[in-house]
Amino acid sequence: MKFNLPMNRMMLLANARPRLMLNLGLASLPRGGGARIAVFGQGNPTSVQAFDARLYRRNLAVRRRRAAGILLTECLVYFAVFSVLTGVAMGAFYLCWNQTQALSCATDDISAALRAGERWRADVRGANGRIAVESESFGVRVRIPCREGAVVYHFESGTLRRETAEAPGSHLVLQRVTTSAMHAEVRNGVIAWRWELELASRRSETQLPLLFTFESVQTAP
Repeated sequence: MKFNLPMNRMMLLANARPRLMLNLGLASLPRGGGARIAVFGQGNPTSVQAFDARLYRRNLAVRRRRAAGILLTECLVYFAVFSVLTGVAMGAFYLCWNQTQALSCATDDISAALRAGERWRADVRGANGRIAVESESFGVRVRIPCREGAVVYHFESGTLRRETAEAPGSHLVLQRVTTSAMHAEVRNGVIAWRWELELASRRSETQLPLLFTFESVQTAP
């Protein structure tokens, strides 16, 4: 198949790519293999550009399929990366959340133990008689005589309660008590009292043992 074209059109087609030749209307070729296009001008061929139209269309279709496959693969890769990052972020979030809750629970237990220890030290300093430790079958009682009446600390079944003469009945001081021991020590002729206390952690993430030691000296003889 031959086309006679003006010189300017012929020179344009001589330097054009096959895709430009197809856009100029030279692509209406039969779908059979081996079809080629030759361009001549004014009866004398000055430039010839040939290509296989069917091979070009096939390469174009393969290129499009490859592009679609790459996009799908990229989507899968992005989804996998997003899933991994989301899983790591959620794991880090729950780890920090559990550690924060454990720290909050430990802080509350430490504050309660310190308040109980300061109250016990004040009771020992205000004692006006002999402090007695009584061991019973169901627990231990520590009786501290004061001016307003005796103050009794009762440790039983993991709880520590405090009884006073002013307020009848026992009041809960501490829970989850593992160990509570109050004993006297003689130091240079002075009797000092020590209270060793241990609390059980409410959360398994708390690795710091909750151990406390309080000391006080009776001021009145």
